[in-house]
Amino acid sequence: MTRSLLAFLCAAISSRARCQGDFLGKRSPAAAVTTGTSQLSSEDVDGTFQAKLVWRDFPTKCLDVKDHEPTNGNVIQIYDCLDWDNDQFFLIPSFREDVGNVGKIRWAAHPEKCIDVKDHSDYDGAAIQLWDCEDADSDQIFQTPSEYAYSMIQWANNPDKCLDVKNQDQSNGNIIQLWSCDAANTHHYFDAVMSSVSVNANEPARQVVATEQDVITQASLSEQSTPNFAVQAADFDGTFRAKLVWRDFPTKCLDVKDHEPTNGNVIQIYDCLDWDNDQFFPIPSFREDVGNVGKIRWAAHPEKCIDIKGHSDYDGAAIQLWDCDDADSDQIFQTPSEYAYSMIQWANHPDKCLDVKNQDQSNGNIIQLWPCDAANTHHYFDAVMGAA
Repeated sequence: MTRSLLAFLCAAISSRARCQGDFLGKRSPAAAVTTGTSQLSSEDVDGTFQAKLVWRDFPTKCLDVKDHEPTNGNVIQIYDCLDWDNDQFFLIPSFREDVGNVGKIRWAAHPEKCIDVKDHSDYDGAAIQLWDCEDADSDQIFQTPSEYAYSMIQWANNPDKCLDVKNQDQSNGNIIQLWSCDAANTHHYFDAVMSSVSVNANEPARQVVATEQDVITQASLSEQSTPNFAVQAADFDGTFRAKLVWRDFPTKCLDVKDHEPTNGNVIQIYDCLDWDNDQFFPIPSFREDVGNVGKIRWAAHPEKCIDIKGHSDYDGAAIQLWDCDDADSDQIFQTPSEYAYSMIQWANHPDKCLDVKNQDQSNGNIIQLWPCDAANTHHYFDAVMGAA
């Protein structure tokens, strides 16, 4: 999709946070993060999106913070992209018409920490490290991949220098350094990937063992086929990671009750919590032929999907968490997209939508099935890729 088309889409939906470059929403001053040297405010993360930086020519490899340690001077390294590893996400500058994608690259796990050029050195081989984000430090500014296109990660103060994997060695733990962007035999391009990525598309990213009770419960549903408990990278192809925010009440998100991955657990409405990664879902990405259609997996346990209890199509049928089953078309939904809000329609019964029972905003209120066109209902959701 071209940038001009995306600009058109954004103009058409100018109220969307994505088009404003505000993926992370507004935090109150009380939500500022205090560090030893600085305070992080909402303005610091405005105009960013959350993504993994995937080495384009070797797409099973991601930028990674060594040992997940937030200490100043810690190494930025290359490592296997791991679906379950939220510490591989960075807050990356959103696209702006005037400059492109330019700004600090914050570590999502500790957004007061930034990717930094050690000692401000501009020679080939200078180390890339983690350091306190400093407003006055222009050496922490980079031209980055965008939401829409891959690119090199260029140092803004010295745009002929790029982030480079030392010796182009793919080994886990190999360091990231500064190097000439136009050097021969180098692979400097990265993708900003907002969905899950895995080390091997032909092997399970996670293996889940069914409990005896799971098997008994599953067998009790005669229409439900045997679940496929191996979550593979292919299951994540064409998804993006987002919170499902109730559009008319945008402080409320879809949530898995008590963070429990048990079959039959309730899907509820709850306060959107910036720190709660368990409110994220991998959602189907937009496709020209069908739009945004597919399973809604739970990011914390991607072998679990949003599901209609008992395959019931009556008004008020409960929405639950259940093992994702490739053969179960009742787990397919039309969802909000990366670019526009929408109702969450059940693909097998597109006149039925996910609904907050009685439109009650109370924490813990359940999600149910209800006619999409029912009067006095609020069925629209936004897919918000940052904090809500």
